[in-house]
Amino acid sequence: MTEFATPEGLEHVDYYKSRRDNRVVAIHIHAGFDEFEAFPPFMESEEEREHIRQAYNVDPESERRNKAHITDDGWPLQVIMLTRDPGGTTAAHYHVPDTPLPDHPTRHQLLLCQRGSARIGVYSTEGDFLGDAILKPQDVILMLDGDPQDTVENARDNLGSIVDVNFAYAAMEADNGEANPTGRSLAFCPPDLQAYAELYGTDLTLLEKIVDWVSVQEQVTGPRGETVNWRLADVTLLPPILRVPVLRDFAAFEDHLENTFSKMGLKIPPVWYEQPTAFKGNSTTLFGHGSTVPWPRYTNKMDYELELAAIIGRPTKDVDFDHASDAILGYTLLNDFSARDTQRGEMNVSTGPYKGKDFAWGLGPWLITPDEFGDPATLQMAVRVDGEVWAKSTPGPMHWTFPQVISYTSQDELMNVGEVLGSGTVNSGCGFEIDRWIEPGATVELEADRIGVLTHHVGHPTGAPIRWSGA
Repeated sequence: MTEFATPEGLEHVDYYKSRRDNRVVAIHIHAGFDEFEAFPPFMESEEEREHIRQAYNVDPESERRNKAHITDDGWPLQVIMLTRDPGGTTAAHYHVPDTPLPDHPTRHQLLLCQRGSARIGVYSTEGDFLGDAILKPQDVILMLDGDPQDTVENARDNLGSIVDVNFAYAAMEADNGEANPTGRSLAFCPPDLQAYAELYGTDLTLLEKIVDWVSVQEQVTGPRGETVNWRLADVTLLPPILRVPVLRDFAAFEDHLENTFSKMGLKIPPVWYEQPTAFKGNSTTLFGHGSTVPWPRYTNKMDYELELAAIIGRPTKDVDFDHASDAILGYTLLNDFSARDTQRGEMNVSTGPYKGKDFAWGLGPWLITPDEFGDPATLQMAVRVDGEVWAKSTPGPMHWTFPQVISYTSQDELMNVGEVLGSGTVNSGCGFEIDRWIEPGATVELEADRIGVLTHHVGHPTGAPIRWSGA
C-alpha cells in the first residue's frame, strides 16, 4: 500500500496504527484543525493550478492555504480536503483526476460527521480492533486500509496476516497456566486444517476463539518463542488441503457448456439435465497460490479454467439435499489446467480426460467459510493473464448446486474429509471458450470478490516434445 504523508505532533489529528507493522490504518482529523500547510501540496504544477481555476472558479493559492491534502500517489489519487467557509463549517470530499479510473477503484473510506456524534470502530485489514474514534460535528476520519471485504485487492497486494493457530493455542494454554501447552496444542489444535476437521468436523468455534484471543494481545509468541502472527507477504501458501482423498470436477454452469459445445458443433447431452455428472482428477498434482505449474511436453495448447470448489469437512454418506451443506468445510478457487489438444483425443474414447488434465490442478489461495461465500451466482469473477483482464464473469445460477452434488455423490458412498468438488468452469472462464491461449512463462490469476486471487506461473516445456506412437 502506498504510504500517506502523516506529519506527527499535530494538535487536532489522531492516527490509528497497526500493532503488527506500525502502518497508519486511519486518520481522525478534528474540526478544529487548521495546520493545513503541514501536509504536502497538491497543486504542484501549473497544469493542476489551471485545473483548479477552471473547475472550481477559485484562486489556487487560496485553496492551498485553506485546505489540507492527504495524497496517495498511486491510482486512484486520494485527497481529503478540510476547509473553513465563511459560515465556519468544515467541508470534506474526495478529489480524483478526470482520467479513467482503473479496474479497481478506491478502497479508502472517508467519513464526515455532520451533526451529533458518532462512534467509529477502527479495524485493520487483518481484523484487529484498534480502538473507537469518537467523531464530533465536522470531524473527519479517513480509513486507509480500505474495506476488509475488498478481498481481491487485499489478496493481490498481499495485505493481511496469518495466525498460526497451533502456536497460538499453545500460547493461550500457557497463559492459562496449563502444563505442556505444546503437547496439548498438537493434540487439540493440530497444525493442519485437514487434521483439525478430522477432530471437529466443520465446527470452527475453536479457531474463532483462538483468533479472538490473539487479536487482543499486545504481542504474542508461542511458548518456545515461535512466531504466531505472519504477514501474508512473508509466507508461501500451499493448497489449503494437501491430502485430497478424491477430486471430482462437475459441470454446473449451463452457459459455459452451451458455449463450448456449440464451438464443437455439439449440443448439451440430455443426461446433463437429469443428474449431476463429474470426472475424477489426479489429487496428487495440486499447486498452491504463487507456485509454478509445469507445461507438459505433450501439448501445444495449454489452457486454464476458472472454477469454484467446495471442500468436505466431515464424513458424509446418504445425506439428503437439505442437510448436504452441513458437510462443507469451506470454499476456494480451482484452476483445472488442461492440455486441450491431448484432451480432445482422449474424449473421443468416451472414458473422460486423463493426461489432458492430470498434470496440474491449482487450488487456493485459502478456504473461506460458507457464511462468507454466500450465493455463488452473485460472485464477481475474472481471469487475468500477465496482468491483462481476459474475461469477467458473474456465474449466475448453478444448474447443479454444491448441496445437490454432495447429496447425489454420497448415496451409498462415503465421502471423506478433504474431498474436493469442483463446480466446473464458469461462463467465459477458459481460453478455449474465448479463443485465447496462454504461452509458456505466463502468469494466470483467477479472482473472485469474496474469495481472493489464485495466482500461478506457467513453466516452460523441459525437453523434446512427446509424441506417442504406440507399441
